[in-house]
Amino acid sequence: MNSVGGFDRELEVLLLTEGIKVAYHKEAIVYDEKVSKDKTFQNQRKRWISSQYVYLGKYFSSGIRALAEGNFTYFNSTVLRNIQLPRLINIGLLTFLTLTLYFVRGYLYFGYTIWLTLFALNTFSILLAIPREFYTRKLAMSILKLPVLFLNMVLLLFKLKGANKKFIHTPHGVSSATNESIK
Repeated sequence: MNSVGGFDRELEVLLLTEGIKVAYHKEAIVYDEKVSKDKTFQNQRKRWISSQYVYLGKYFSSGIRALAEGNFTYFNSTVLRNIQLPRLINIGLLTFLTLTLYFVRGYLYFGYTIWLTLFALNTFSILLAIPREFYTRKLAMSILKLPVLFLNMVLLLFKLKGANKKFIHTPHGVSSATNESIK
């Protein structure tokens, strides 16, 4: 592979091309560190968004052919997962539209209730997916940061040029658990 950014996306497509299936293992434990610095978050998301659209362009036609042949898994991995906007932008746009359309609700063809319903269903589904033990003050503080993160993500859409041409390293911290095991 010659991938710079989003190598996991290309690896997935190459495995599918070779007919290698990847399965979900219910008992698998995955350790994934989330970045904590704003600049690191932006660089990481910039790389992810850029690779998403690079691979959409690279594999779009083969994805469409796969759909015509009934290979929905390949189509999903090459087209559907790459064509959609990042989740945070989708959530932010739905919220923004719901708030904004309130002011022109009298002119809406389907009425305003549809937007409220979509917003409520979306919010409920997100909250339902969060395990109960994560409902803490820290989660509440994170939710308050969402508008700023949304704006930063939208601005990143206009700064993607070259993001997939050079490797953008994502620095990671050392957790206290890792610190203890090193000692």
